Amino acid sequence: MLATVELLVKAASNLRIAVIGDVMLDENLSGAVPRISPEAPVMVMLNEKRTVLPGGAANVVAGIVALGCHCTVIGLVGDDSAADELAELLVKTNNGLCQTMFVKDKTRPTTVKTRFWGTGHGSPHQLFRVDSESSKEAQGIARDHLLANVMSLRKRPAAEGYDAIVVSDYAKGTVSETIVKAALSTGIKVIVAPKPSNGRLFKGVHVIVPNSIEATTIAKEFGAVGTDMDNIARTLQTSLMGDHLPSIVITLGKEGILTLDENGLIHRQPTVAKEVFDVTGAGDTVLAVLSTCIAAGIPLKDAASAANMAAGIKVKKMGVATVTLDEMKDSLRD
Repeated sequence: MLATVELLVKAASNLRIAVIGDVMLDENLSGAVPRISPEAPVMVMLNEKRTVLPGGAANVVAGIVALGCHCTVIGLVGDDSAADELAELLVKTNNGLCQTMFVKDKTRPTTVKTRFWGTGHGSPHQLFRVDSESSKEAQGIARDHLLANVMSLRKRPAAEGYDAIVVSDYAKGTVSETIVKAALSTGIKVIVAPKPSNGRLFKGVHVIVPNSIEATTIAKEFGAVGTDMDNIARTLQTSLMGDHLPSIVITLGKEGILTLDENGLIHRQPTVAKEVFDVTGAGDTVLAVLSTCIAAGIPLKDAASAANMAAGIKVKKMGVATVTLDEMKDSLRD
C-alpha cells in the first residue's frame, strides 16, 4: 500500500482528469435548537452558521484535486447564484488545479442540497434536508454545449490531454447515452459511478464503480438473481461489455470493497474504517482515489486498496470531505 501512495505522490501533479457529471452545491446551516415552535410541534433552529461545499460530481472533483491532480469538470447548472458560488468554490480554493466547463440552463435550478444541523447537545446532528433540483435530461442548446465540451477532450499525449474521464452520475440530467458515447469516442479511459436508472448507458466503459445496492439493481435488469456479489459483478461485466471486458469495483459499506478485473479475477478487501461518524460522500472519495490511481497506471487491485483506505479516512469526518495523500500516508503509519 505504501508503494501505491508513493507512486501517487510522484505522479499526481502530472495527471489530468476530466469529470463529467451532476455537480451540486452542498449547503449546511447549523445552530442551536433551544425550543419547540408554538405554531406546530416542530423544533426551532437558530441559523447561526452557513457553510458551502462542492457536492455530487463536484465533490469527486474536489477529491481528485485534493490529491494534487489537475481536474476539469463538465456539468449542467442553472443560471443562478448557486452555480456562480459553486464555480467560485471549485476554482478559487484549489490552487489553479480546477477548470470548470459548466453549461448554464435557464430552465432548471442548480442542484443544491441544504442540510440543517442542530448543535448544542453533543455532536451536531442532522435535522432534515431540503433539495432543489431537476432531473430532466439536457435539451436543445444546453445539450449541444455539453456535447461540445465532452468532444473537446483530448487523449494523451496531445497537448493538455487527459489521462482519464470520470462520469459521476446522480441521474440529474447531465449524463445521457449521447454524452457517454462522446466520452468513449475520445479514446480516453472512462470510469463510471452509475445510477441504476442509467445503468444500460454504460456499455463499453473501462471501469464501473457502483455500491452494492446500485450493482444489485442494475444486474437484476440483466437477469441476475439473488444477492451474491461475485455473481452480480460477473453479470455486470458480461452485460456491459463493449470492445473489452470492463473492470467492476463494488463498494460494500462495512464489508469493504470487491474488484473484478478484466481477466476475470475477483478480489475482496475488508473495510479499514475503525470509527464511522458520517458516510456522506464516501462513495465520491472512493471514485476520486480509484480514478486517480487508474490514471497513474496503478493496477486495479492496488487502486481499489488505496480507495478503500481513503474511504476509511473520510468516514471519520463530518459531511462531504476530501482526503489528501498526506492523510493516507499518516494512516499507513498509524
